Amino acid sequence: MVAGPDAYVSPDWYGIDDQVPTWNYLSVEMEGPVTSLDAVGATSVLDDLSAQFEAALAPKPAWTRHKMTPGRFEAMLAMIVAFEMRIERFEGTWKLSQNKAPQAVEGAAAALEARSDPASRDIAARMRQAASARQRA
Repeated sequence: MVAGPDAYVSPDWYGIDDQVPTWNYLSVEMEGPVTSLDAVGATSVLDDLSAQFEAALAPKPAWTRHKMTPGRFEAMLAMIVAFEMRIERFEGTWKLSQNKAPQAVEGAAAALEARSDPASRDIAARMRQAASARQRA
């Protein structure tokens, strides 16, 4: 499972009685055979991932494992379980208060949108998109 944005939803935000707290989220579930990677494979994955994410931090000089004290990377690598998966099933799943009336969804979305964290704002926008799509259907 790979988690996307998520946010706690207070029952007070729905504006209707007798509700419980919930958590709205987006995620993807994947299934398939998994193969463990050896140290060479794990090093390659870590090098590739760090190069990709470090590039997004430019103009900061990119971090590479070569900046580490000799032997330290190998010691840390021994504590990492790297694997690859051949994906045979890929399914998105979400909970966006889709079981609530439009005005309840809007109340919760407005409260989430007022929060400072980006994930709450993202969930609010997605709640509104899902509610709009339900209304059009």
